[in-house]
Amino acid sequence: MTMKAIREFIDRNIHKVVAIQIFMVIALWGASTILPPLQDWILQHSIFNILIIVLLNDILLSIVELKTSDSTANVNVYQDEPEAYQCLRNYIDHHHPKQADLIEYSTATIHDLLETLKRFGCELRILICNPDAAVSSFQRDRINDRIRDLTTLTFLNYPGVEVRMYRLPASIRGRMFDQQYLTVGWHTHTAGPAGIYGHTNPMINVETRTPEGRMMLQMFTSAFDELWSAPSTTVLLGRGAELNLASIKDAQTTKEITTRLELE
Repeated sequence: MTMKAIREFIDRNIHKVVAIQIFMVIALWGASTILPPLQDWILQHSIFNILIIVLLNDILLSIVELKTSDSTANVNVYQDEPEAYQCLRNYIDHHHPKQADLIEYSTATIHDLLETLKRFGCELRILICNPDAAVSSFQRDRINDRIRDLTTLTFLNYPGVEVRMYRLPASIRGRMFDQQYLTVGWHTHTAGPAGIYGHTNPMINVETRTPEGRMMLQMFTSAFDELWSAPSTTVLLGRGAELNLASIKDAQTTKEITTRLELE
């Protein structure tokens, strides 16, 4: 178990590990030039062989990155959210993101994702549709249910979250992690009872270090900032919230919660 934890740490911090190794090599070499006894000790113990191996590690890492930097290897299109989800979870479990921005409609399909991010102490900014701007009664009830869960269960006493409710028409949906990894899809409006759906639409998972990833990141960031700062957007949880979480516990209905938000 210890070796597994060490391996996971190295995988997550490979660049830092190599940088530290190179720094130690340079420092040791510099010290040996002014301290003859140290130079003799290095020669006697074949330390230069170790230094060469360290430098080769850095060269090999650079070669691997060069070979895998092809954008097609880092942009993946999936049939729907469930198909894209496993790849996303693998990324989260491996990298333990520290910050995430999410554009959602109700968050009804990502309860376990939110629990995982909360467990890692991730700083979250989440956008959901305001129930009074929902496209159907089905969606309004669904959002109200999620508001109750988000405020009284999922994020109760969790300081690292801000949730805002937008009224602008829903368009893209997506999740950005540490500005390094992005998954994006679309909300599609329908004449059916649901009025809108998203998790059954194709989704794109992309690393933002690629040219395509940077374009997707710019689109997502622009859409997120527009919704987050829109005058019609209401704060539900976090800085500037008008709502006292303690009072939510005593609310009889989530309609009462959202009404109180508008009046205060």
